[in-house]
Amino acid sequence: MYRSIIETLPKLHFISHFTYSAQPGMHYPLHHHSDQTELLFIVDGQAKYVIDGKSYGAEKHHFVLFQQGLWHEEWSLPSEGIEFFCLSFSDLQLSGLPPNYLLDPEKPAVFHMPSHTSEALAMIREMYEEMSSGAPESSLIAEQQLAILIARLCRHLYYAPHAAAKEQSNRNHAVKLAQRFIAEHYNKPLSLAEIARSVWTSPSYLSHFFKEATGMSPIQYTIRLRMDAAKHLLQTTDDAVEHIAERVGYSSATSFHNLFKREICQSPGEYRKSAAPPAT
Repeated sequence: MYRSIIETLPKLHFISHFTYSAQPGMHYPLHHHSDQTELLFIVDGQAKYVIDGKSYGAEKHHFVLFQQGLWHEEWSLPSEGIEFFCLSFSDLQLSGLPPNYLLDPEKPAVFHMPSHTSEALAMIREMYEEMSSGAPESSLIAEQQLAILIARLCRHLYYAPHAAAKEQSNRNHAVKLAQRFIAEHYNKPLSLAEIARSVWTSPSYLSHFFKEATGMSPIQYTIRLRMDAAKHLLQTTDDAVEHIAERVGYSSATSFHNLFKREICQSPGEYRKSAAPPAT
């Protein structure tokens, strides 16, 4: 069991989304933030940065860290545009570091998480959409999402590779639990959110690592189980197609018919005929 290095969680000031074309491009002259830290995530494109006197190049899926009080300058390349998210926060305290520092200032201010890129982007998009929604408690929800992002970054920066191996094991276990839940409930209406709740994670995270493990999304996996069950019932029973549709989780026989034909390339009736044993 690890002792957390996070002593106080961050307060989110804002999250912004920027897109700059190649011309005129992006340029922010030398400046600093006296009471907050900014974390950038590059969605696409490239840029150059000078942070605390050190030069960096950053590209798609890199994080760029402007820690409190450190002078920095940023500009995009003239040959291409850039798209990125910018998160501003304060009140973060990690053990042994100055306030609002995620990294020792001697460590590189540009980094990435190759095995968690999709998760990070999905999390940041959710945070941005939540803050932009103006819905009740949106600030609180976005702040909790920021806390999760910071915790995952700390896990990557301070505890890898052991943490990565443990997280992969946890993901594999979650996938098995989700598969079991789907197998036990495929004959009922199922949503991605309901499947995710059964394994205590968010729909976006589950979709990512479920597809990574199985090659298909949780909903696609559900459809496959339903089609396999329907094929078995069509072969072994004389039940009407409408009844089979209900038994495998579809309230609409028309929807079932169309989906079966799309997945199996035959209508239920055609499949039943083709699968029937030859007459003797």
